[in-house]
Amino acid sequence: MNRYGKICALTALMGFSNYAIAASFQIQEQNAKDLGTAYAGAGSLGEDASTNFYNPAALTEVTGYNAVLSAVALKAKFELNVTTSTDVLGNPVPSVPGTVKSSDTPVIPGLHMSSQYSDDITFGFSVVSPFGLKTDYPSDSIVRYAATKSKLQTINLTPSVAYKVNNELSVGLGLDFMQSKVWLDSIAGLVGNPAGTTDVPVSIYGKDNTFSFHTGVFYKLSDRTQMGLTYHHQHSLHVKGDISVPTNGLLAGQAASSQAKANTRLPASLRYSVTHKYDDKWTMVGDLQWTKWSVLEQMVISYNLNTGAGETKALRFDYKNAWRAALGTHYKYDEVWTFKGGLAYDKSPVSSQQKSVRTPDADRWWLALGAKYKINEAFTVDAGYSHLFFKNPGIIDIDGARRVVGTAKASANLLGVQLTWNLV
Repeated sequence: MNRYGKICALTALMGFSNYAIAASFQIQEQNAKDLGTAYAGAGSLGEDASTNFYNPAALTEVTGYNAVLSAVALKAKFELNVTTSTDVLGNPVPSVPGTVKSSDTPVIPGLHMSSQYSDDITFGFSVVSPFGLKTDYPSDSIVRYAATKSKLQTINLTPSVAYKVNNELSVGLGLDFMQSKVWLDSIAGLVGNPAGTTDVPVSIYGKDNTFSFHTGVFYKLSDRTQMGLTYHHQHSLHVKGDISVPTNGLLAGQAASSQAKANTRLPASLRYSVTHKYDDKWTMVGDLQWTKWSVLEQMVISYNLNTGAGETKALRFDYKNAWRAALGTHYKYDEVWTFKGGLAYDKSPVSSQQKSVRTPDADRWWLALGAKYKINEAFTVDAGYSHLFFKNPGIIDIDGARRVVGTAKASANLLGVQLTWNLV
């Protein structure tokens, strides 16, 4: 394999690593009920079966049989103004276009069910997506050697059980069976290559099935105040993937083999929630979450060259542990309507030295509003909206001689609807 072919194949694998360990792909939106308070108090309310994800111990507060179906649509916009972009050999990429935009509207579904077995034991089951992201750039953009299309999709099946120790204390445990899928596209090529090679698309697909758990404690401090503490254990991924490279042109017979492996970990998190009922009308909710992003120090990638030789490369990243704080309120207007509002601050774990094009991220503020409508004793409808204000994310995407540096603008809107069925 000559130098050019090996660089192109290795660039595709580096794109996989950048995507898999980047920040901003942890999803809060497992229901729409708490979207209106920016998910403040999600682990201490115990209102319906969706608490299975946020705190399984609070399932003891959900009586009878309960089912939740929710959908949250995310409209995110990202505009990158590139000041520097180079190919894998450090050659400058012509700045046409110099501005790159990415916009998408994924829908995040949530399905939750619970069944009260006895006064002390409640079972739960959820189908959620705890991690996910999609970015899409044109194949002729100035950042094409770093990324074109990136997508991470997860499906998590979570059976759980909650046990009421006494009238004040409950404990819960949930098992997490998660399937992760990654799709990555990029462009391999060199600017002004003397051999006349044109840019060619490179695609990667990989998946893995993992097992983890989450556990929680729910405590009633008084008739008006209740608290929840939840721990989500990390997921250790061993991704196996396929690389698709065109067989024509200068790349024919020069790329890596069709298979590659990569190891990484998705972070653990600890969440504290509190709910305080001031009177019959007003309820305050709060949330503090800490996520151990520092486990993503490196990803080890192994692959085979077409010569049969095996190679590995360890990629290190400077990610930091991060936290999230939220505060909200519920106002019970009457027996039918309840209105909600909330604020949240999300601290990004992304290093100031490396900000990937595939997963642009930055510190952000949430502004949230919501409403709950009680149709009858069995059915309730919730709707919520949140707008996210991002600090200037910027981009410093460096991988050897290939680099993208620029400023950026980002915004996001979340709109969700939830139907809850309670059969007591």
